[in-house]
Amino acid sequence: MKKIPLFQPNITRKELKAVENVLKSKQLSRGPCVEIFEQQFAKFVGRRFAIAVSSGTSGLDICMKALGIKKGDRVITSAYSFIASANCILYQGAIPVFCDVNSHNGLINTNRLKQISPEKVKAILPVDIFGQQYDLSELKKNGLPIIVDSCESFGVPPQAGALANVYGFYPNKQITTGEGGMIVTDDEQFANKLRSLRNQGFKKTKDYLKKIDIGFNFRMSDINAALGLTQLQNAKKILQKRWKLARTYSELLDDILEVAFVLNMRNKNVSIFNIPIICKNRHIRDCIVQELEKHQVEYSFGFPPLTHFAYIQKATKCKPTDFPNAEIFAKNLLCLPMFTDMSTKQVLFIVKCIKQGISNAKN
Repeated sequence: MKKIPLFQPNITRKELKAVENVLKSKQLSRGPCVEIFEQQFAKFVGRRFAIAVSSGTSGLDICMKALGIKKGDRVITSAYSFIASANCILYQGAIPVFCDVNSHNGLINTNRLKQISPEKVKAILPVDIFGQQYDLSELKKNGLPIIVDSCESFGVPPQAGALANVYGFYPNKQITTGEGGMIVTDDEQFANKLRSLRNQGFKKTKDYLKKIDIGFNFRMSDINAALGLTQLQNAKKILQKRWKLARTYSELLDDILEVAFVLNMRNKNVSIFNIPIICKNRHIRDCIVQELEKHQVEYSFGFPPLTHFAYIQKATKCKPTDFPNAEIFAKNLLCLPMFTDMSTKQVLFIVKCIKQGISNAKN
């Protein structure tokens, strides 16, 4: 079998034609495609406003800025996530306050959340890790603004109670713009702040050079927006295909005691980003990896817990042992291929490799 990539964007003739049309128009930035993409995206997810940005990371960044997060403030977030979830807080001179996660799925552990002191905490940034939507019901009791890192969970409707959700469109995501992201909110004032911040802080006025804040160039180009708009039009089929593939993975792996399927396929509040499994121990994981490599099947080990980074340890005064569940979750994690054009035959082959790897570990 040919090499199986970890991810691969679903690009059809429609996407190629849409991008070609923008190139032919000569209006490559600040043209009509971005606004149309924003309108259609807001409608798709069920929010009033959508603000297109250059990446999910830049979206998280300007959300922190728009909230007025500043030096010395504290923002609660997950101990297990991609580094952008912590960096967006550190960019403001604020301090990430990490909450440990559940060792079986990597989502913030609600009981650990209750143990965090509220002193100087100005916001909460939960993470929909691996496409699993975090239940906001407990977070809403704090009365703090909630910005959800939904960069991996496109396709699951945002919950009530979040001020904003931030999506990412890197090529490994459910839909892609190449590079890009989107913030959605029902708060018009917050949306206007975000639009200003993504565009150098300019205010929409006749005197457009009048600034209301220090801003950034975090705009999305019309080339990216045209790609995203075409993907969005086919999003329901994309999401359904990925769900079907994930269910096949789940059913085939269900009777293998040496691995645990992370995603709860009975929970509809899950969008299929990739396929994370937890191996029984490091030896089994190593043997599975050897078999995957032998047959040119790509994989990843997910992310290290955020306290593994020296600069984050320095800023937060935290160490990895402070968050034991994050360590347990990451220790034997293995992420398997997932992409929309994937075939059932490829899933069957990957599971066959996993079984062979486990067999090798026992011999």
